[in-house]
Amino acid sequence: MYREHANPYLSVFVPMSPRLKLLGLDFEGVSGRVRFTANGDRENPQFSIFNYKLWNAGETMGETTSWVDVGSVGSEIGSAAIDIREVCFADVGCGLNSAPNDSYPVPDPIPNKLARWVPTVISIIAVLLVGVTFRYILVARKKKELASQMTAIQKKMEAMKNIDTELMDIGQIVEEAKKRQASLITKRAALQDTPSTWSDSLETLVPISPEDEEYWSVFTKMRETLPNVHISSLWRVQNSSLWSYYSFHKVIWERRISTDQARCIHGRLSIPVCLTNYLLPLLYRKDRLEMNNIPSNERRGWHGTSSLDPSVVYNDQMDGFMMQFAAEGLWGRGIYFADKAAYSKNYSHTPAKKSQTNARQNPKKGESEMFLARLLVGKETKLAQNRSLTVPPTDSSSGLKYNSVTGHTNGSQVWIVYENGRAYPEYLVRYYTGSRDASRSPYESKAEASKKSKKWKTSDFELDIPTISTQLNADMSHGFWEYLSDSGWVAYDTFNQTLIEKTFQEFTRNAAASGVVVIKGPQWEYEVDVENKTQTNVQHAACKQRTIRFHPTCAQAP
Repeated sequence: MYREHANPYLSVFVPMSPRLKLLGLDFEGVSGRVRFTANGDRENPQFSIFNYKLWNAGETMGETTSWVDVGSVGSEIGSAAIDIREVCFADVGCGLNSAPNDSYPVPDPIPNKLARWVPTVISIIAVLLVGVTFRYILVARKKKELASQMTAIQKKMEAMKNIDTELMDIGQIVEEAKKRQASLITKRAALQDTPSTWSDSLETLVPISPEDEEYWSVFTKMRETLPNVHISSLWRVQNSSLWSYYSFHKVIWERRISTDQARCIHGRLSIPVCLTNYLLPLLYRKDRLEMNNIPSNERRGWHGTSSLDPSVVYNDQMDGFMMQFAAEGLWGRGIYFADKAAYSKNYSHTPAKKSQTNARQNPKKGESEMFLARLLVGKETKLAQNRSLTVPPTDSSSGLKYNSVTGHTNGSQVWIVYENGRAYPEYLVRYYTGSRDASRSPYESKAEASKKSKKWKTSDFELDIPTISTQLNADMSHGFWEYLSDSGWVAYDTFNQTLIEKTFQEFTRNAAASGVVVIKGPQWEYEVDVENKTQTNVQHAACKQRTIRFHPTCAQAP
């Protein structure tokens, strides 16, 4: 017989029979599927392993023994599956509290099962720790960035504080300079002769009566291009500060021109430049303004202020016409003046019903206002229209920029300047066109005014530009004054030539008169002694002294 399984309760007995019957066996046994190979062996047999164990069954039965299933084993290597903790050993008993010896492999003890909530709690704690760590890193980084920003802000604040301190210092210097400038302008105004037409009025706008010949001179000039125009009000602008500032600019221009003339005399400018700019005008005098005894660098022009109230111009204490209010025109952004009143009429100002000044109250419907101004054009250049201009172009012959630009448009010559202080608003004209209103314009003509008016003022007034007092008259045709520089003899400019010659002539006529005059150069102030023929730099620390002399034009230079 054959025992299929080591189980005392189950045995299978197979009688000796042919092989085919054995191979045909196939049934589910206690230990699994029961089949046989062709050799009669059990196919993949599994054998149960039992341990004979002594254990305590309680008070009623006491100690007892029994077979305990501790695992199974097959016919192949590695098929054993035994719970060695159920195996009893002589030295340690059952349960493997400790390994019997190195010969027996001891499995790791199976840990006790954790409660279901423990992994969840651990996961939550882990997530919280990660979050707290990430938050700590962010806060630390933020604090570092904030500290860096605060440091940068502190540096900026310190730099701004230093700049503000310097600006305050500069501001004080500028304020003091402005006060000094205003004081000098006031002093100059006190010394500067005003136009002969000015009255003793303290008002800036002084009305001119139709009984005054000055009124009809302006009217005549206006009528040249506006034949149906009538003047309802005419004011002379008597602004001493503005006039003094304008006069100062004129002296500067004349010094520049006379300096170039001196350079021509000494051969320091090219012959074409001297001929074109200085000698030919003196020989031919073809310019219409020069024929009327008006200096070539000064013009009269009309100017309309459009929407800007004229009071902004005539009440200003320094610049008058200002680039801040200039608009872009045919020759770029500049201050425009026209030879023809008809041109400026298009830009005239319409006075408000309530003017800012009492002198200009209650304008009538259809009345407009414009200026007749004096204008310093300096060295001008005639150009085609160019809206991109912001400054005059450069004169290729001298390498310097022209002082102004001129051109023609709408039947009139116009002049454009690109800086402040170059014009003086001499007259403000309020006018209207159409039929004459006798209540506003009582006389049809100058002849009627002179005949009917008992207040008629007869004068030699003409609408030209009188000489500014700083243009002293002295005959310099017989020679010129010069001083000995480090590089040789140098002629004084025309302005200082005149001052020195006037002093010399007065000293010659009157021995008691002072033979000393103070002149100004480009950088220093000098004291010229015509008796001892010396020039002393009164602003230099060493009071440097040079020799001067009068150079006759009829003699050869040494």
